[in-house]
Amino acid sequence: MNDERPEPVVLYSTWRGLLLAVVAPGLLIAIGLGSMIAVGRLAVVALILAALGAFFAAITLFDLPRRSVVSEEGVTRRCLLRSQLLTWADVVAIGRAPGPRFSGPRHEGGGRLQRRPGGLTAVVGKRRYLLVDQPEGADEYESVARCVQAWGRGAVMRAEPPPAEAPPTWLYHERGRQG
Repeated sequence: MNDERPEPVVLYSTWRGLLLAVVAPGLLIAIGLGSMIAVGRLAVVALILAALGAFFAAITLFDLPRRSVVSEEGVTRRCLLRSQLLTWADVVAIGRAPGPRFSGPRHEGGGRLQRRPGGLTAVVGKRRYLLVDQPEGADEYESVARCVQAWGRGAVMRAEPPPAEAPPTWLYHERGRQG
């Protein structure tokens, strides 16, 4: 790694992931409310479905990042309805979330399912904050590692490198293209 000051890195979540995270709670709410309207009264199961949908919608709107910026101040998660700065003084490590269970090669050697890696997370205390919902590209990974080394104040890069074929997260967000 060189001695140059690193540039901030912007990581983007997938549009598909964001869309599914918004549509799924909306469907639960619609099914719950539709059931109550069809029955003509408050049904317990329908009410539970609508409440679960509202709960998951709140999580999506307030805690699922559209993009994350790794900078000198720390890691800023930009969600649909809020921004959250995780300062380097609080970040212990940058790790990796588990990926989808049934993606990638189905069998490896002994017939076990292989799990693809997920996106990066910031570890603050015992809590992990999702930074991006997909593995980043190799160049983005290296840029994040340089940022952690330069600004991390004791934070470590625990995340394994992404798969070689992982495209950069800015692929469909040309405004955020690094380099």
